[in-house]
Amino acid sequence: MKILRKPEFLFLVLSLISLVTIAQVEEIWTTISGELTRVLGQAPVAAHRLERVESTETQDFWGIAKIMFQIQMAQYIKGKEEQPETNIAVRDAHAKGHGCVVANFKVENDLPSWAKNGLFAQPGREYQSIIRFSNGTQQVGVADREKDARGMAIKILNADQLNLIGTGKSNDFLLINRDRFFIRNVNDYLAFQMSIAKTKGIQAFVLQRAIHEALGEDLKSELVAQIMQLVGELQGGSQEAAAKITALITPQGAQKLLQKLGDVKQGKAPLELTIISALGAEIESSLGESYFSMAAYLLKAANGAEDTAVKYITKPIECETSSTPATNISHEDDNFLRTDLVTRAAAGDHCFAFYLQPVPDVDLESKRTLVEDSRLRFATEPVRVATIRIPQQDIASDNKAKYCENMSFNPWQAQAEHQPLGSMNRARRFAVTASSIRRHLLNGVERKEPLSTLEYEAIR
Repeated sequence: MKILRKPEFLFLVLSLISLVTIAQVEEIWTTISGELTRVLGQAPVAAHRLERVESTETQDFWGIAKIMFQIQMAQYIKGKEEQPETNIAVRDAHAKGHGCVVANFKVENDLPSWAKNGLFAQPGREYQSIIRFSNGTQQVGVADREKDARGMAIKILNADQLNLIGTGKSNDFLLINRDRFFIRNVNDYLAFQMSIAKTKGIQAFVLQRAIHEALGEDLKSELVAQIMQLVGELQGGSQEAAAKITALITPQGAQKLLQKLGDVKQGKAPLELTIISALGAEIESSLGESYFSMAAYLLKAANGAEDTAVKYITKPIECETSSTPATNISHEDDNFLRTDLVTRAAAGDHCFAFYLQPVPDVDLESKRTLVEDSRLRFATEPVRVATIRIPQQDIASDNKAKYCENMSFNPWQAQAEHQPLGSMNRARRFAVTASSIRRHLLNGVERKEPLSTLEYEAIR
């Protein structure tokens, strides 16, 4: 699928980026939002009964998409001014890739009846796939030894139907090496992005969530803003701030808030901060990690049974006929995860087990809560449904790396039986798609899905 081409004057603007004005950035957003409207409009998706949809969330989704666009444009403009010949537009997240590998995705022969649908309908079926490994950061220049989440994005290429945004017969699985997300819902994600955009940090978001944990989720935004200002004064040494907080809420509420602020200082609260703190462990190899979808996905039932929600998990396993030794790459190499991936891929085969983790068998409202809140775990046993085999291959060339970076991975590039569920996934339908449009637009690259792995394998 080809995207809308930007007007000729925008090519001039982007080649002389120091001349970019707010009006011109808005013009770029108009082009992107128009294409986003077209893409999503041609493939509308209805909410599922396992979801709890807010009446105003579509407006929030547009807001998130635009904020992320503005953050990325600021970084792009700065980079273009510093390196006008080499700077390119990158992903909103997982911007630093370590490389892509081709893989065989084979459905297991013995599956429970509830799992036999969509990609898993035919036991023993094999799919071509391309897998991208990455760091979670928005910055491509960050060393791999720095604290970060790590990503595994799997693209199934030869599915039976067009995916849910109509870009091809593909199905993407997006996973990271932690089992839950640090954002509760789309409103919190909007607050998180606003915190980054306004303060270049997450302190404001952490404080906001701590206030809600102490005083309740139904607290009005105006009151939260007042409390945040007073907490800032309190932390700045104001003697009157504590009394003002007590007068604004109640003595009991003020005591709860002060206790919660103490927990924040120790890294024990809010829940979002504890999850973020666990995201940054250094790893030895992308091929040695387990990965999780965090968000929930539909597994549409066959033969009139009840639909269920699942999460995806991959775990590294020994291949039956091949194994490779550790590479012992020095972590002083800023790109050691790419060096490791290239080295291991060239040395032999690597395998992962792919699992479905079903939502617990609870009442519908409890299921909806688990689906909508990506911070919550599914307390069920994962079921192995497929094996991923990465055959020995050479991925070292710069041309292959470039092809990999031009690919788009999107949870909504999914078969209808595997529709993304929950607030965060509904937001990603807008934000991730808009990010892909922006990136390809600014880089002058056609946005399209590969038809098979042969295209990538042929690159030298």
